[in-house]
Amino acid sequence: MLTQGGRASAHTTVIAPSRFDGALSVLDRLLVRDLSDGRLDEYPLVRACLIAGGASTAREMERDLDRWHLVQQPLVDQVASPAELFARLQRDLLHRYVHDSDSLQAVLRTGEFNCMSASVAYLALCEGAGFSAHARATRGHVRVHVDEYPGQDVETTSPTWQTAIVPATSPPLDADSTWRALSPAQLVARLYFNRATRAIQAAQWSRAIECIHVACQLDPSDASAAANRVAAYNAWAQEYAERGDRTRSRSLIDEALQWSPNEPALLLNRQRLVP
Repeated sequence: MLTQGGRASAHTTVIAPSRFDGALSVLDRLLVRDLSDGRLDEYPLVRACLIAGGASTAREMERDLDRWHLVQQPLVDQVASPAELFARLQRDLLHRYVHDSDSLQAVLRTGEFNCMSASVAYLALCEGAGFSAHARATRGHVRVHVDEYPGQDVETTSPTWQTAIVPATSPPLDADSTWRALSPAQLVARLYFNRATRAIQAAQWSRAIECIHVACQLDPSDASAAANRVAAYNAWAQEYAERGDRTRSRSLIDEALQWSPNEPALLLNRQRLVP
């Protein structure tokens, strides 16, 4: 039995993943290439988030972009303030909170949302309306900071502006985490992190590892992503070990050690797999 692990190592090295080609779409790879400098150069935020949220074909993405353009203009037209824009978002787009509904696609197709998808929608609307804003996040939660409201953040899942405005210094629900500003690249990384998490839950190891590689590449400072990468490699190696394929299991552990060379669970498992 191999040891499961997930504590992130302080060591961070970005190496372009190539072993699991095919787990992500062509759209994903083009987006990651655009983000190689840490900025969205060719892709607007909405298009980037649709791809990172799981759009598998150009046709699917274009359909959702058409939905976005259809609803965006009435929402930003002659809007007087971020508060009014927020009220329009709640009225016309966000209809039902669903814990794991993190993609902009879900918002556009069904009105289902969580803190991630609601924040992406509000950020994109702020951009369209000319309001300066950025995402802020802690482990497991995302909200928005609008520059017009220094010292305050917007909880985008709240139904009214009065309840949405909170102090930027309010403690996160996770006491071991802290709030940090997210760049567009880091926001996109969150979507790949979420895709990786779902793939891990479904034991889709190749997809999970490639998605988590992208999340780590786009946001090397995200300790949760680094921990999930260790967990995904360990779980896949465990699966091969249980089948009696120690060679394949050992190969996965060795690969994981490239990213987290001081991770105790990986080192212990590698020792157990020594011929």
